[in-house]
Order: sequence, then structure tokens, then C-alpha cells
Amino acid sequence: MDGIVELAKLFKERENEPFMGVQIGSVLSTEPIKVSLGDKILLGANHIMVCQHVLEYKRDFSSSVDDVDNEGEITLKKLLSVGDRVALIPTSDQQSFVLVDKVVIT
Repeated sequence: MDGIVELAKLFKERENEPFMGVQIGSVLSTEPIKVSLGDKILLGANHIMVCQHVLEYKRDFSSSVDDVDNEGEITLKKLLSVGDRVALIPTSDQQSFVLVDKVVIT
């Protein structure tokens, strides 16, 4: 029986931890970034990596109004506000998160 118990322990040690999946957090502060996950977890800048497009978003534009053509680039900054809900993906060690984007409930 000891061999079966040891084999069972080896299988148990090799089990993968369940994947957390995408988490939804709430922005508490933008500078520095602070996000809450539920009531008990507070993530600070040292636990969050933010996708670049969330911090600054650049787009080329062109328009024609009254036969006047306009072209250029528009830059949006500070896309997050306190109270916004955000999508967070945990890293493989589940010690930090990637803030992917702002989410809205429709």
C-alpha cells in the first residue's frame, strides 16, 4: 500500500493550480495606479502592468469639412478614471496582473 500512497502523492504534487482567468477590478487611483479586486485585495503599481494603449491612445485622422481637408494625429491621455472597472489578467505566478483595458457593462 505504501507504493500506491506515494504514487498518489506524486500525482497530487503535479496537479496544476486552477487558472484564475480574467478578473474585474475597480480603479481607486490613477496616479499612482491602484486597483481593488473585491473587498480584500488592493493592487498597487508594483503588482500591476498596464497595457500601453490604456495610458495613451494615438490615432491618425483625416476629415473634409466645407472643402477643407484636415489630417493629423490625435492623442488621448488619462483614459482611466477613479471608479472605472478594468479587466486584469493574472501572471502565471499570480503575484501580479496585466491591466488590459477598461470594461463597461451594457
